[in-house]
Formats: sequence, structure tokens, C-alpha cells
Amino acid sequence: MALTPTKDETEDDEQGLIASTIDLALTPIRPFISRPALRTYLKTFLLLSTALVLFGAACAAYATFYWNYVPALGFEREAWLQFDDVHGTSARIGSEGKGAAGLEERIVKHPWAEVDLRGEVVSQQGYDVVVEITMPRTQGNREAGNWMLDVSLLASPTRTSGDTEVLARSRRPAIMTYRSSPTELVHRLASLPRSLVSTQQSEAETLVLPIFDQVSFPKGTANLPSTLRLELQSPRRLEIYTVLVKFRARFRGLRWLMYNHRILSAFIFISAFWGVEVVVAGIVWLLVASKLGGSSDKVHNGKTEPRGRIKHEHEDDDGGIGMSDTERQFPTLSSQ
Repeated sequence: MALTPTKDETEDDEQGLIASTIDLALTPIRPFISRPALRTYLKTFLLLSTALVLFGAACAAYATFYWNYVPALGFEREAWLQFDDVHGTSARIGSEGKGAAGLEERIVKHPWAEVDLRGEVVSQQGYDVVVEITMPRTQGNREAGNWMLDVSLLASPTRTSGDTEVLARSRRPAIMTYRSSPTELVHRLASLPRSLVSTQQSEAETLVLPIFDQVSFPKGTANLPSTLRLELQSPRRLEIYTVLVKFRARFRGLRWLMYNHRILSAFIFISAFWGVEVVVAGIVWLLVASKLGGSSDKVHNGKTEPRGRIKHEHEDDDGGIGMSDTERQFPTLSSQ
């Protein structure tokens, strides 16, 4: 009589078949999902994430270094000339003065202006300074002939006396372009249509005067100019449209390399920063791993150390210790 399998046995067979099928399907990928493989994946992920974070930190460090070390290539400031009481008897001007108010009263015969330079000029960097003066071609300006432009770079006033130190000074001559009467008439007739339809100053001339050539300042806030003062010195009354002061940096050495070869310098410095960070991170990881490994070994040794002490009996070579005389005697027969 044949035995029919029960319902429980059928379910067990089906579950075993399913488990065998799943095991067979996972056989090719089992090495990739084993515990050593998962541990390797975790270590690789941590290594790559740490490297990416350090690379981002290196990029940020180079950007900060570039921003602080390499100044702007150039900047310009407009100077507003002061004509108050210029051609009068006297005018009060500030700075290196005398008396309680720190002012000096002297005769000011020429228009002057001051330009704020705080936060623009850096130390140990050469600058070319140019002043552009736009003047109308009036008869008075043409007849003024040669006149002088006096420019001074002043340091910040001291807290004790309030005096300002002159860090650099330069004087340059200037004169408008000479044109004969027929040439001037032809130029005016040629520019007449443009002056009618354009808002630009067609009957004006811009004088470009180089003042300083690669002027630089040593380290220290007290050695950096905070103010530029200029004065137009002319025996005649001058008529001025605008005065523009331009600074242009002349990079040398490392600054020249970082500005003109930005990709190469960025690659070199970021690689250097990144390498240093990776080395430091590796040393820190080794120190932490050694500390954690030593502490785990101590815990492991403490757990495996036996709590009780087992006493071991040692016998001598003759085996006589611990045995009585009775134990050494053997029974004998009466016939012996």
C-alpha cells in the first residue's frame, strides 16, 4: 500500500526547492556580496569620500590664498577738484597742522583733490600710476602753457600726533597740444557735425600723465598709502572737466605666475595642498587605528584570562613522592 505525502512534507519539499534555486542563482554573485567584499566596499567608499572632501578643502584653500595674495590688476578713482578760495587770499587745509585743531592756515593758489586708497594697495607690489585730465580747449587753457601736476601718496594719520607721512611724491609737467589757428579752425569745422548729434565732449582734450613707475611699499599697515593728494599748479586759472587716477599692478615672481598661468598654478598648488592633507589624514588614521587596536587587544586578553588558578602536581623521576610504604609492598605467597 503506497504512502501519500502529507501536506507538511509537500510544503517542506517546495521550500527546499525554492531555497536551492535561490542558492543556485546567487552562486555567481556570492563572492561579490560576501562579508569580506562588503567590508572592502565600505573601506573604498570611506576612502573616496574622504579624498573628495580633502580635495574640496584644497580647492577652497587655494581660492582663499589666491584672493588674499594676488591683488586686483588695476583700479581707478575719480578725483573731485576743490576750487574754493583757490584764487583768493587764503584757505584752510587739513593735515600736518599746528595748533589745537591740527590745521594749518596757508595760501592755497591751486585746485587740489584727495582720493581714498584704503584697502586697495597691497605691500611689496609694484604699481604704475597714471592721471588722466580732461580739459576743454578754451583760450585760457591753451594760453596757460606749461603747468605742473603734484601728486603725493600719504600714509594714515598717526594716533598720537595726527600727522601724515608722505610715502611717495612726484611732479610732472603738462601742456595742451598746440595747434595753429588754421589747424584749430579746420578741427572745429570737422568736429561740428559730431558735436551737434553727440553728447560727447568733442572740443575737449585728455592729458595722460604717468606719475609713478612701479612704486611699491614695504610690509606693514603703516607703510601703505591711505590717501592720494594731487594739486594742479598753474600761474593761470585752469578749467577742468574730470580728473581720473588709475593704478595698474605690475606682477612679478609668484604673483605673475599665478595671474598669467592660472590653470597651471591652480593644478600645482591644489595638488600640493591635497597631498599634504592626504598625508596628514593618513597619519591621523594610523594613530587612531593603533590606539583602538591596542585597547581592543587589552579587552580581549582580559576576557580570555582564566578566573581561577589550576594546581598542577609534579612528580619526581623516581615517582616516590606521595606514596606510602604499604603501597610499595606486594603480597607474597607463604611458600616464597
